[in-house]
Amino acid sequence: MAGHLQLSGLNLLCGFYLNELVLKLLQREDPHEQLYEGYERALAALRGELPPAWAVRRFEKDLLRELGYGLLLEHDVGGEPIQAHARYTYILEAGPRLLGEAEGDMPVELLGTTLIELAADDYRRPATLQESRALMRYVLTHYLGGQQLHTRQLLREMQQL
Repeated sequence: MAGHLQLSGLNLLCGFYLNELVLKLLQREDPHEQLYEGYERALAALRGELPPAWAVRRFEKDLLRELGYGLLLEHDVGGEPIQAHARYTYILEAGPRLLGEAEGDMPVELLGTTLIELAADDYRRPATLQESRALMRYVLTHYLGGQQLHTRQLLREMQQL
């Protein structure tokens, strides 16, 4: 059905990225009807006027939820509501954990506002877009189990030109 959608440039590469995620994270012929509805929405959004990263982040979130790895975004690992001005790290398969003052490098650090806005699919704030990208990359890399995403590499190489 999506074959008639005409994408070009960065939007086309984002479409390839969505395809690669689906191929690497799902089993062949494993039905995921809601995911494919989300996939069609993402492709339609890539044809629209909003930044392509918004469609990509929404799809990544939908994909993780459909696979049973949905992100905990409204509460921290202790069950406390996310505080907008607090800093968090994300613990895989657990959720966000409040960062202490003396903690060193964490794989991903997020402002509570980012978690709140990510839960609401609100990517207008540049910091939310940047931090949500880092979070998704961290989580997806884990579930890809060492598989490389060729579209990521292609995007990196194109940005260096």
